[in-house]
Amino acid sequence: MDSPRFCVCLYHHLHWMLCALCFVLLITISFVSSACNFHDMKHIETVDVIWETNNTIKPNGNDLTEIEFKKNYMIARHIYQTSFGTNNTEQYYIRECIYKMLDKYVVRHEEKGKPRMYACLEFIRRGVAVMQIRESNFVSRFDLQLCHEHHLKLNPWPLILRSRIRDEYLLCPLQGGYNMKIVDSNGISNGCNMKALPMRLESECIAGEGMTFYFRSETCLQNTPMETTTNLLCVASWWDDGYTFTIVRTYKGKIWCLRSQNISNWEKNEIYLFFDLICPNGVDDIIGWSETSNKAQQAKNYIVASLTRVMYTKLCQDEYKECRQVACSRLTEYECPYSCRKCDPNMPPAVCSFPSRLRGPWYQTNYDGIKEIQISESNFEIERVGSFKCVSLSRISTRSEGRYSVLSIFKNGCRPRYSCIQITDYSPMVMGYVLSKSIVWPLVDDHVKDSICSNQRFISDVKPIGDTYRSFPNSFKPIVSRKPLESFKDCEFESSFEIRLAIKPGRGCYGSMYQDCYDNTLFRIEMKNCPIHAHVSDYRCLLTFKPNYWEKAVVMQNRDNTSDTICLLKNDMHKNEIIVMAASECNKMTWSFVRGRYLKPLTVYTLKAEAIPCKNIPMKTTTTADRIIIHKPQTFDRDKPNEPFKIPSVPEIYYKRKAERKKEHTRSNGARLVQCLTKGGLQSVFLWLFSIFLQFT
Repeated sequence: MDSPRFCVCLYHHLHWMLCALCFVLLITISFVSSACNFHDMKHIETVDVIWETNNTIKPNGNDLTEIEFKKNYMIARHIYQTSFGTNNTEQYYIRECIYKMLDKYVVRHEEKGKPRMYACLEFIRRGVAVMQIRESNFVSRFDLQLCHEHHLKLNPWPLILRSRIRDEYLLCPLQGGYNMKIVDSNGISNGCNMKALPMRLESECIAGEGMTFYFRSETCLQNTPMETTTNLLCVASWWDDGYTFTIVRTYKGKIWCLRSQNISNWEKNEIYLFFDLICPNGVDDIIGWSETSNKAQQAKNYIVASLTRVMYTKLCQDEYKECRQVACSRLTEYECPYSCRKCDPNMPPAVCSFPSRLRGPWYQTNYDGIKEIQISESNFEIERVGSFKCVSLSRISTRSEGRYSVLSIFKNGCRPRYSCIQITDYSPMVMGYVLSKSIVWPLVDDHVKDSICSNQRFISDVKPIGDTYRSFPNSFKPIVSRKPLESFKDCEFESSFEIRLAIKPGRGCYGSMYQDCYDNTLFRIEMKNCPIHAHVSDYRCLLTFKPNYWEKAVVMQNRDNTSDTICLLKNDMHKNEIIVMAASECNKMTWSFVRGRYLKPLTVYTLKAEAIPCKNIPMKTTTTADRIIIHKPQTFDRDKPNEPFKIPSVPEIYYKRKAERKKEHTRSNGARLVQCLTKGGLQSVFLWLFSIFLQFT
C-alpha cells in the first residue's frame, strides 16, 4: 500500500495520534531523501580542498576567510596572515545544509555569540579555481521562499582555489594597447598622469603575453602593490550587468580582480583593478557588503584607470608629442627616436622572404584545438596568435640556422614587437617552427637588434602557458600542410604491440596497435570494449623523427579526418610505454615536460611487444568511428568568458498566492492534510511540517 492511502486510512479509522506518528515517519523519510551534500555540486571541486574569500590587504599582512566543505557542512575560518610569515586562525562560522532544491542549498548558519540564522545559497562556477555565491538575506526562520530568484543577490567576494589557480590560464578579454591615467580609491590622481611619457597598459598583443602595466618609474606606483612593469595572467572571466570581470594573478602569486566596461567604443575604456579580492558591480558593493556577521567589508585597495587607445603603426615615430620640445639624451632617444634622429622614416627595415617551398596553408594541432597557419612570401600568420613579417634587422645573418627576424605591427593600439621564428623543413607535408620571446618597440640599439635571434630569446612562458606559444631553441612544433599532397612515410615500427589503457586503479582497456604488412605507411590502433576509446582508428604516417637521440616520434594523420593529427612518442629508457600527444606538441622537450607534469598527454599506453612485426589492415568498408581523445586537459574556451549556470525556477507549488494560502489556513488541519494527500501534495506537507520542526531544533 502506498504512503498516502495508508495515512488516509489511519485518519478515518484510527486515533489522530497514530496518524500524526505516520506523518512524523514520512517527514523523516522525506528529510533523508532530501538530505544535501555539498560534494554533489556539479563542476565545482569541494572534496579535500580549501577555498579562500574575503581576501583583503592590511598594513602588516592579509585578512582572509578559508572555507572547507565536509559533506553537508560548510566550515569557515578567519585567518590573518602577517607579513612576518605567521598565521592567526579562529573559527568563523559553520553552515549546515538542511535542504537542497535543484542547485540551491538552504543552510542553517551558526556563529559564536550570534543567534541561529537561515539562508539560501547558490554556487556559481566562474572557472576551475574560481566561484561566486548568490545568497539570500539571513533570517531567523526557515523559509523556502528564500530560494526564489528575486531573493538571491550575488556576493561580490569571489572564492578562489589557490591550489589550482596556478594551473589555469585564458586569453585576457581586454586586448590591445592603451595610454592610461590613474586615480586611487581615495579619488587622488596619480602624479604621473601629468608626465609627458604616458603610463601604458598592453594586453595579449601576441597571444600568451597576458596583461602588462607599464608605470614607467617607481614614483608612479604610489603605494599600489605593483612593480614598475607588472605582468598579469588571466585565469577566469565572466560577464555580469554590463561589465567584464577577470581574475588575474601576478607571476608571484598575488590574485586580483579587474573590471572593465562592455562598450562598443574600444577607443576609450575605464577599468577598476581591485587588490582586495572583490568583484563589485557598483558603488554599493565597493562601499560595503553586509555579511551575516554584520561586519562591513569595504574595498579600500583599488585603482581606476582611464584608458585611451593610441596607435603605433610606424617604426620611426615618437612615443609622445612633447618629444619635439625635449633635449635629446641617452634616455629620451629611446622615447623619441624620430625627434632625436635615431631612425629614418624613409628607410624602414628591408623585407625578407621565407623559402618558397614552405609557402601555403598549414595547420597546427594543440590540446586546445586547431590553429590555421598561412605562410606567404614575407608573412607568417598564426590564427589566434599573431602576424609576423619577415624583416632584416641583424647585421649577422641567421638564415643558415633557419632563423628569421620578424616584425608585428598592430591596429589595436599595441606597440610593435620584434621576434624571431626558427623553421625546419621535415617533409613536403610536415614542417616545424618555434617562436621566440618578443622585444617591444622602440628598438634603436644595434646590439639588441643583433640578439633578436639568439638562443637566449628562445624560452617558454611561465607555467601554465609553458611552450604553448613560445619555446626553446630547436623545439620545433610540427605543423601539417593543407595542400592536397599524399607524401606518406614508413611508420618504422619493428613490432606490433598489445596495449593497455589505464582507466583507474585496477581497471583498464586492452587492445593492440600495429603497422600494415603491405602498406608500411598505414597504422591502426584498436581497443576492445572500451567505453572511453574508439574501437578502431586508422592513421597515415606523415613523419618519423628523433626529438632526442634516445626518442622516436611518429606524426600521424587520421585517415577519415585529416585535421586529426597525433604524435606517438617512444623513449628507449621507458620501452614499455608510449605517449600520445597532439601533433604540434611533439618536440625535444615533450617527454621531460610530461614527466614533470608541465604537459598532459592525450593518452599513455602500456606496451607489450608481439612476436609478429605487422598485421594486415583490411580495406575500409565502413567509416571508422571518430577517435575519442582521452585524458584531455581541462581547458576553457579562450574566446568566450565563462558564464554562470542557468538555474530553473523553484516549482510554483511552494509559492502560492497570498489569498490562496490565507484560504487554506481557515480549514481544519485534518482536512488540509487529507486534501494534500489525496491531491498528491505530500511533499508540500513535509516541507510545511519540516519548517515548523526546525523552529524547535
